[in-house]
This record gives sequence, structure tokens and C-alpha cells, in this order.
Amino acid sequence: MAEIDNFLQDIESKYQQKNKQVSKVNHNQLDREQKKSNNSDIDSFISEIESQKKVTENQDITEDIVLEIEGKFQQKKSSNSLNSTSNKKDNLISEIESKFNQKQSQSKIDSDDIISDIEKQYKQKQSAHKSQKKSGIAENYISELVTSYHQKQKEINHNKKSENLEEIRQQELEKQRQEKLITRKAEVWLKNLDPYSDEGFWFEQFALSYPTKLEAAIEYLKALSSS
Repeated sequence: MAEIDNFLQDIESKYQQKNKQVSKVNHNQLDREQKKSNNSDIDSFISEIESQKKVTENQDITEDIVLEIEGKFQQKKSSNSLNSTSNKKDNLISEIESKFNQKQSQSKIDSDDIISDIEKQYKQKQSAHKSQKKSGIAENYISELVTSYHQKQKEINHNKKSENLEEIRQQELEKQRQEKLITRKAEVWLKNLDPYSDEGFWFEQFALSYPTKLEAAIEYLKALSSS
């Protein structure tokens, strides 16, 4: 704006100087015309023609000055317009570059955040996977121990049952052997018993409460062996 104002002031100054020159020429011409007013008609006519010629020349000079001023003004205006357009373009380019750089920077930040988040999730999954793997190994080991323990318990119980059964079987065999033995003793005792003796008379009374004399004799001999 300051350059335009200075340029207009310069034009106005030149224009005023030219007007002063034209006015001075016209004034001098009028003075000459007044001095020659007493001359002949031919001289007056010639003077008038010369005056008109000079006025025309002065007008042409003025028009040339105006055209020159207008041309310079248009050049200045065009230059200012180009400078303004160039400045606007430069500002627009600078603004676009700034926004692009901001977008690039923000995109880089977002990309870094995404990569960091992915790495964090991957590490968490790896840690969880390791924990699950260790937990699975521990659970499998514990399960194997429990299974082995139950198997051993079953074996022990089976062995105990087998031992008990064997013991019962042995006891039963011993019982049967003792019963056979006591039965033979009872048979021998009955065969040798004198029914007319005091013992024989008493046994007769004792045997009345048993189905047979052999059973009574077995119980009698058992009582004697335990006493």
C-alpha cells in the first residue's frame, strides 16, 4: 500500500508540473497575442494558427503524459497484482505444507501408538500363553500324581482285601480242621464213655438238650479244652 501511495503522489507531482508548463505556455501565447493585436490580419491569422498548433502540441504532450502515467500505473498495478497473487500462492503453499507436515507428524504419532499397542498386546498374549502353558503343565503333573495315587490306593486296597480274604480262608480252614478234630475226639470219647458211670449218667442228662449225643459231646469237649 505504501508503494502505491508513493507512486500516485509521484504521478500527481509530474502531472502538476506539466500543467504548470502548459499554463505558462498558454499565458505567454496570450501575451504575445495581445501585443500583436494591432498587427495586420495576416499576422493575426498566422499567430492564431501558431497558437492553435502550440495548444494542440501542448494537448498532445498532456495526453502523452496521461497515457504514460496510465501505462506506468497499469504496470505497477499488474506488478502489485502479480506480487499479491504470488504472495497469496506462497501463503497458500506454506499453509498446505504446514498442514501436510502436521498430518504427517500426526500420522507418524498414530502409527507409533498403534505399533506400541500391538507390541503391548503381543507381549500380554505371550505372557498369558506362557502362564497358561506352565499352569497346564502343573495341572497335568498334579493330575498324573492324583491318578498314580488312586492306582496305588486301589492296589493297596486290593492287596488288603486279598490278604483279608486269604486270612479268612485260612481261618475257615483252621476252623474246619478243628471241628473235624474235635468231632473225632467226641466220637472216641462217646465210644469210651461208660453210660452207667457218674460221668455217663450226667452226660445222658446233658445230651437231652442237643439234637444228637455227638453234638453234645463236641460242646462238652470244647468246654473242657477252654477251661
